[in-house]
Amino acid sequence: MGYQLEDGPRFIDDRDDAPLPGHYEATFRTDEGEVVERYVTDKGRAWLLRMVDEGRPTLSEQEFAELTTPPTLDDLVAALAAEGGEGA
Repeated sequence: MGYQLEDGPRFIDDRDDAPLPGHYEATFRTDEGEVVERYVTDKGRAWLLRMVDEGRPTLSEQEFAELTTPPTLDDLVAALAAEGGEGA
């Protein structure tokens, strides 16, 4: 299954008491036409922007799982922490 980027990544300014000052969200459409909202890690945002530049705005299932999270700040914070351990 593929995930076509429909919109984003767009920056969302979070409230003052949130665990992050802001985050990125994106909207995807599956091969079956289902619309899926996801949060995007920093690495995921960079990947998406590069893919769009290259004319390939579709993520594989593996890329989708690695570069996006369910749309909750807790999931995003955990993914960002894991990403931080990967090094530059």
